[in-house]
Amino acid sequence: MAFATPRLRLRQIAFVPAGLGLITFLVVGNLLLRNRHIRYELTVEVRTPDGVRRGSSVIQATIERTIPFWGDSGIHHKVTGNAPVVELPDGRLVFALLRGSGNVSLPELAARDTNVLPLVTDWRRRKPTHQIWSRLKTKRPIMNVDAEIMLRRETPSAGARYPIFVVVDPASAERIRRIDLANCADVLGPGFSVTGLGLRFIESPPDAVSDPPWLPTVSQALDDLGSSRFPRLNVNLANFVARRAG
Repeated sequence: MAFATPRLRLRQIAFVPAGLGLITFLVVGNLLLRNRHIRYELTVEVRTPDGVRRGSSVIQATIERTIPFWGDSGIHHKVTGNAPVVELPDGRLVFALLRGSGNVSLPELAARDTNVLPLVTDWRRRKPTHQIWSRLKTKRPIMNVDAEIMLRRETPSAGARYPIFVVVDPASAERIRRIDLANCADVLGPGFSVTGLGLRFIESPPDAVSDPPWLPTVSQALDDLGSSRFPRLNVNLANFVARRAG
């Protein structure tokens, strides 16, 4: 009968605490790493020749923390909900597109730009986003961000930005076009402009089951965009509808 050498026996013994440590890391990590989320109603306001029109949607932004492996940071941004849409008098649809990380940073960005954030955090001691979220959810400020504030964030040096706006026109050969906030009339026509965004913090989750009534129109426009002669926009269905189980 062959017996293990002392060196081999030491290696086998060393593997035991290492294996137990890995198991403990996985089990405890999965119990302690909790997701943080914030829910807000995002409203888009558009001025038209027939007056101001608004459209809203409930959005849930989530920071998921997982155990980091192989270079992954373990921090992931998720979004659930529909892009808010404004129906213009002529049937065109103006959307504020969804962007995972953009929707996660939007509450903090809006709070900062509307001077709400100094009430909920001390900038000399910068708090993590999820801590700022907890203060915002407690105070529930209603924040209105006008187009001038959003335009200041359009420069490359501005860092975080507000949502991208597009118009979907089923009757046009160029189905989807991006809206330049500084020159809305170039795309929307005279008398039209995106005037701002509104954020209101809520508890109710977004509708993650029912399809919005405009989904077939947007899906067809995206299909046409891929086969048209016009310049392609870097947009897809996830910028309009974000579904997530749980």
